[in-house]
Amino acid sequence: MAALWLRVLPLFCLPCVALSNPEQDRVVWKELGESVTIHCSVAMAPLLLSLKKGLHRSDVYSTSSSQSPGTTSREVEGRLKVNGEFPNLDLVISNLTAEDTGPYWCEYTEFEKKMVTKDGNGAILLVVNEKECAEENTHLLLGALVGCAALLLIIIIGFSVWIIPKIITRKAKRTISNDVYEDMRGTLRR
Repeated sequence: MAALWLRVLPLFCLPCVALSNPEQDRVVWKELGESVTIHCSVAMAPLLLSLKKGLHRSDVYSTSSSQSPGTTSREVEGRLKVNGEFPNLDLVISNLTAEDTGPYWCEYTEFEKKMVTKDGNGAILLVVNEKECAEENTHLLLGALVGCAALLLIIIIGFSVWIIPKIITRKAKRTISNDVYEDMRGTLRR
């Protein structure tokens, strides 16, 4: 059930990921124990490069051109491997857990007369602990579609046969007669 919920979540709650920049931002599906690679690269030479996670923008990893090994957070300590040269790094998080699920992105800080921080492209990592659900039965979907089409056809035919003729052929309204004003001529001529 949890895997199904995690599959439905991006469809309804995270559409901005696909719409903001479809070439770069993406949803990455991984299973427990697998690893994920996050690419942090930029053309400029920033002073500081950080890998952020979550809505609270917690630091997962940060480094600068002068700081060689970089600083790793406790939650990924021992599981994070850094490949490449500053500022173009590939960060590999191995042995994924369910707590690793969330948005990740690179943040670059540079100095141009003042400190400027820019967010890079990111990805949303979803770690699931169950195998992918079995293929759904297409016959059930086909039956539901045929049923809906038949119901719609019955409604249209019913509307055409019953309502439209009533609208087109309006009968003259009957006038309600009053007993006092009945025509009595027929009874007086005896």
